Amino acid sequence: MKKFIVVILFGVCLLGLLYMRGLNIVRKSMPNDTLIVFFQKDCPHCHAAMTFIDETVRSKYPDLKIEFLDVDKRENMLKLSVVSKQHNLGSRIGTPIWVLNGKASMGWSSKSEKTLLSLIKSLPKKNLDK
Repeated sequence: MKKFIVVILFGVCLLGLLYMRGLNIVRKSMPNDTLIVFFQKDCPHCHAAMTFIDETVRSKYPDLKIEFLDVDKRENMLKLSVVSKQHNLGSRIGTPIWVLNGKASMGWSSKSEKTLLSLIKSLPKKNLDK
């Protein structure tokens, strides 16, 4: 019985370590100089955010790297899980969520637009110039 408990505890610890390693790999795959937007296809707030980003942000900052990640895809949901834990977004995750330069925001409003533009302006010029 003791051996069984030791094996189970070892297995749980090993799985925990593998999970943490996976989180670190995902975390490193999301660069700070890229605007990452998590969205759902049927979310009206996501469509508003994506329209603003496509029309306003791309025209003002054509060299800013932008990546849209559909959370219906498993690998993107894993990235979203990492972001939500990293930025303490809570257990009730909604979309859109955007991440840029170590900052994250959930939801979309006119305040989100201003916050995003302000954060883009604060990026080092090398990320925004050709």
